[in-house]
Amino acid sequence: MSFVPEIYCIHAEPRTKAAALPECPNPPVRPQGSGRPLVLKFHSSVPRGVDVAEGRAAKRDTNYYLQAIRDASDRSISMLIDCAGGEAGSAAAIALALLHHPWRVTARITGRCSSAAIFLALAADFRTIVPGGTVLIHRSARLCTPEQFEAMRQLSEAAKAAINESLTATDDLTAAVLTSRLGITELRARDWMTQGRNWTATEALEFGFVHAIEDHAEVAS
Repeated sequence: MSFVPEIYCIHAEPRTKAAALPECPNPPVRPQGSGRPLVLKFHSSVPRGVDVAEGRAAKRDTNYYLQAIRDASDRSISMLIDCAGGEAGSAAAIALALLHHPWRVTARITGRCSSAAIFLALAADFRTIVPGGTVLIHRSARLCTPEQFEAMRQLSEAAKAAINESLTATDDLTAAVLTSRLGITELRARDWMTQGRNWTATEALEFGFVHAIEDHAEVAS
């Protein structure tokens, strides 16, 4: 039997005062570009919690994607997503660049679209998912080994507050993207985040996260 290291999951403390969500670009459906669409692939497996906590999980090459989007010129962009998420800041930066792209952006979820990967998908005008695909929306979290958790307990109150503010800011950004791009209320967005469960393709369609489930013939082609 393999040993699974113990991991602590830290979430932001509830707000004591209401705060406005950050602004999120929400372009209307954009026209097709004149050139051949640029295909961007976002793929990552689910890393071990201990690897995330200790900084060993694979990092997304954010600059590569940002440069590709800048160089897309008059081309539409097509995303293929099978991604466990990764660092929220990098995903948000890529999503922002996609939202500012003047030509159509589409997303095809070919497996999982989890955690920060939802920022990428929601930057698209049209989203589809394969029948076996899943979507996971959750609150931001900081993963810690027991040693890291104990070290955090020893931090100053100011340092603890800074960590909490970082988690809160990510939660606010997630809520802002969901409300802006899906037209739902903040209350519903935060309820989805708190539930933190995998949606099936059918649920993703029912809740409006995707526009269509690809039929089996299309997936096989």
